Amino acid sequence: AWWRTTSGYVVFPGAGYLEMARAASDAATDAAADAASSLLRRVFFLQPLLLDGELSALTVSVDIFMADERFDVNTEDIETGSKTSHCAGGASILQKAVRSLSHAGLHASCAQPVDAAVIYAGFRSVGLEYGPEYRTLTSARVSRDAGVAVGQLRRRQRKEGTSVHPADLDGSLHLTALLAEATAAGEIRLPFSVGEAALTDVSGSPWPVAERQGANLTGVWIGAKDAKAAKDSPGARLTNFETRVLKAAPAAAPARKSTHLYVTSWQVATVPAAEDAKAALVMCASPPLAVAL
Repeated sequence: AWWRTTSGYVVFPGAGYLEMARAASDAATDAAADAASSLLRRVFFLQPLLLDGELSALTVSVDIFMADERFDVNTEDIETGSKTSHCAGGASILQKAVRSLSHAGLHASCAQPVDAAVIYAGFRSVGLEYGPEYRTLTSARVSRDAGVAVGQLRRRQRKEGTSVHPADLDGSLHLTALLAEATAAGEIRLPFSVGEAALTDVSGSPWPVAERQGANLTGVWIGAKDAKAAKDSPGARLTNFETRVLKAAPAAAPARKSTHLYVTSWQVATVPAAEDAKAALVMCASPPLAVAL
């Protein structure tokens, strides 16, 4: 299952949008037939796709605009005709191979081991809980001074037709939490944008690397551990990956509760003179009601 829970909501993972856009762009440009791949640029995650409730009337599609070299992942409610854009960006043919990294060398420079269970417990403590298929990170090491973190992903038996399985991409992105700047307690950070994403096929066991690229920006590379395999299969790479704090929608103002039990209104009425009647009482209501005693 491709899902994760954010504060009680089941949300489609942002990594899934990237693989959908890559596959659609490859199909539209015949990149797969030419043994090439698409390069996604300036990708923005616009609106979370919630997977709660009735979804039978919802369709998901990827629109490719060849002239503008851009894509849009959106959903449409077939009953109302309303469309929502969830992820959009540029798409073109990857012109040069992904730069490979020496995982073994970086692993040696990351002296601090981190238990993967602690990473996922930290996510869960702020309301971001990943499903079992998305807890793919099995080990991690970090050097915060060097701004580098390395890890290992669970070996995948089936890629289900993907170039880079979204669960593996998501697991690699989890390393970026080790390099993130300190945030307020209880804050939830979700993907906001990616500078470039080259999702070329990753052979063998995936070994991710995360590197700090600027304030709140990180890069992620996924490839083979040894240098020879990395040269034969450079792997996948994301640059300038940015997360932002999830801000809750402002709560609607509570409806004002009525505390009165009646409404008073004044109307002109003719009342007999006191000397002509022993007593007089006029009661008005809506509809008009008058009782004279």
